[in-house]
Amino acid sequence: MRRTAIKIHLWLGLTLGLLWAIQGTTGALYVFAREYDRLEMPKVVHGPPASLDDVLAAARQVAGAARIERLAMTDGKRDLIDVYYHDAKGDLVSAQLDASSGKRVGARPLEPATPWAGSVTRWIYMIHMRLNAGAPGELIIAISGLFLLSASALGLWIGWPRARMWRKTFAAGQWRSPDQRLYGWHRAVGLLAAMALIVMGGTGFMLNTSVVEDLLQKIVPFHKLVGGMHHAGMAGMMHPDDAPHLSAQQALEIATARIPDGQWVRVFMPNPDQHFYSVRLHRPAETRAWLGATSVVVDSDTGEVVDVYDAVNAPLANRVMDAVFAVHSGEIGGLPGRMLVLLVGLSLPFFYVTGVWAWFRKAKRKRNSARRKAGTVPIARPNSLDTGEASAHSA
Repeated sequence: MRRTAIKIHLWLGLTLGLLWAIQGTTGALYVFAREYDRLEMPKVVHGPPASLDDVLAAARQVAGAARIERLAMTDGKRDLIDVYYHDAKGDLVSAQLDASSGKRVGARPLEPATPWAGSVTRWIYMIHMRLNAGAPGELIIAISGLFLLSASALGLWIGWPRARMWRKTFAAGQWRSPDQRLYGWHRAVGLLAAMALIVMGGTGFMLNTSVVEDLLQKIVPFHKLVGGMHHAGMAGMMHPDDAPHLSAQQALEIATARIPDGQWVRVFMPNPDQHFYSVRLHRPAETRAWLGATSVVVDSDTGEVVDVYDAVNAPLANRVMDAVFAVHSGEIGGLPGRMLVLLVGLSLPFFYVTGVWAWFRKAKRKRNSARRKAGTVPIARPNSLDTGEASAHSA
């Protein structure tokens, strides 16, 4: 049983380890992406927020003939608003407006093909979430998350020390040979990071597929929001006949009347097929740091409230799903949680390097042993490299 588990753990690492290393590195880099972006943004005017109608009018000046798909707060500081639209080339673009004056202060592509295409952090995000390969990339990442969960669980079981051997497991000063040090560090860091990696793999799978959410809807109470939580707009022009009768500011006022303690974070605009606004708000008691999942859907023709999703009082299954991103990103634990996710992410390239290095060294020893048995090289006395690994494994 143990030998089989070791082989599975080894071959999962050798075949998927590079992908996990990329995922871990990009995930670690993205933990503080919003802070990185802020360093590149110009200073903005701090004053009373403009009405959504004024912001939308300024946004239309920026987007030209393109249809505005949504407005979104850039981050928790609430002084910048992102305007989402597809440009003339069909690329999804975000323009940043000063939330107080409506003045344009920046713009960036949201799906850059390279890190030099305008936004390094968005490129990192696209690699982390979908390998910059669209839906197939998302599926690959989701499946790799399940394999990461499995490999981490196996590694934890394989490396778990026997009773009263924990101190020796972390006694780096006693690791004398290169093999002992490679295995020792791989094992010690693995024991520290395994539980977090199990959580990262599971939540990563849940973020990239709807499998768990679809299953929960069938077996437990679950609130599925009309139009979907994300209400992704369609590229293209809105026909005059489809122009909403209700303004964005009116829709926001209706939404906040339903959720008085909610602050708007995103407003998804009506489109020719969906005549409603989806106003997404953040309530103080939500697990998300600032983005929020509370949503109010408002009919753009009549002003009627079509649906209300209260993330604080939603069914348990909804609250679990809402917390997935907060757990995966570490924001549920504040700055310490984000730092933990950063370190756990960096552990993946560490495991890949130490694991592959140890495997190559072992393969080399096996080749040399086979040559000695064949009489092609002189027989050497056993050294600490061979005995060292055995003693490390026995710990």
